[in-house]
Amino acid sequence: IVTDIKVRFDKKNRPWAIMELNGKVGKVEVFAFSEIYENNKKILIEDQKIYVCGKPSNQNGDADVLKIVADDIFLLDSARDRLSRNINVRFDINNENEELLNELNTIADDNLGSCALVIHLISTQGNAKRIKAGKIRISPSKDVLFKLRKIFGDSNVWIN
Repeated sequence: IVTDIKVRFDKKNRPWAIMELNGKVGKVEVFAFSEIYENNKKILIEDQKIYVCGKPSNQNGDADVLKIVADDIFLLDSARDRLSRNINVRFDINNENEELLNELNTIADDNLGSCALVIHLISTQGNAKRIKAGKIRISPSKDVLFKLRKIFGDSNVWIN
């Protein structure tokens, strides 16, 4: 959560910002230089929940505060859509495969999105066969994950 934002200007008089964020693991200072700041200034406001991708800053100062140079910033609510690559579903090869696959296919058809679908089939010996489901692209939304976990179990559905 953005708790403070200070706008500065570089030598070419372009705006950039130093933000203080507070999260579950503590406080962080984020440097959003001109291009990143300009591209995201509409969302860089106090009390906004944001997600920052970046690298540690080499700035000295308060050693107790992590400092990050932002490479990308977006709303926290969109992090799942922006960062997820695959939705993984694991199930036993001996189960009623056709019925489960039909349900999985229906959910995928009804919820098109940006993630590839990866199916992990577990044999009776415990071996896993990983199958990427061709051209199927599925949404990583909470609703889709809830539906899949209801059918396949919580520990058998995950995102990476």
